[in-house]
Amino acid sequence: MLKTGLTGGIGVGKSAAAKAFKKLGVHIFDADKEAKELLDSSAIIQNNLMAEFGSDILNNTGKIDRGKLANVSFQDEYHQM
Repeated sequence: MLKTGLTGGIGVGKSAAAKAFKKLGVHIFDADKEAKELLDSSAIIQNNLMAEFGSDILNNTGKIDRGKLANVSFQDEYHQM
């Protein structure tokens, strides 16, 4: 089975290309979707992120706010790894 990756910047057509491939019967693994589901469902991941970045990444309901997480995680090269 041939495996390939589809990468690119924001707004370059990755989702459109993935939809076209899916119509052709190609299996699609959406890493962004999987990461979001893990972030929402894994207490271990949530606790590790809070230990690293603090409670500032939480929204008013106590859930991790992806926007706040992005802001703090892209502030320095260390956290971009």
